[in-house]
Amino acid sequence: VQGKSSREAPLVSLPVRRLSSEEAEAWATGSASHFADGVGFSSSLDAEGYQHVAASCNASEMEVFIRRIVTSFGGRVAANDHHGLASLAQSHTGRRANGDFVRLIEEVSDPTCIWVQPAG
Repeated sequence: VQGKSSREAPLVSLPVRRLSSEEAEAWATGSASHFADGVGFSSSLDAEGYQHVAASCNASEMEVFIRRIVTSFGGRVAANDHHGLASLAQSHTGRRANGDFVRLIEEVSDPTCIWVQPAG
């Protein structure tokens, strides 16, 4: 990734894909599972998609978007820690959003983020 600063959005866009039956089953336990046709599910997994979801002012849609990002990296949201996901989604949603796509990626890939676990 090339850029002028470490805060600049990556130049690569992650593909949008449908969930496997296993992933869909895992989502069934999350509060965001009923937003499968919303902006969090349909937006591209890049800075532009992030802005689109954040502008929706809907934390549940941001949860869907974050779950998709975690899944794209080969991870999953821990079933017993919805609070971590909800808190992160809230901080990246609406007019009070205090982040950007690069920051979101840094936060979910941080080894101290205990609610993101390897899939499997």
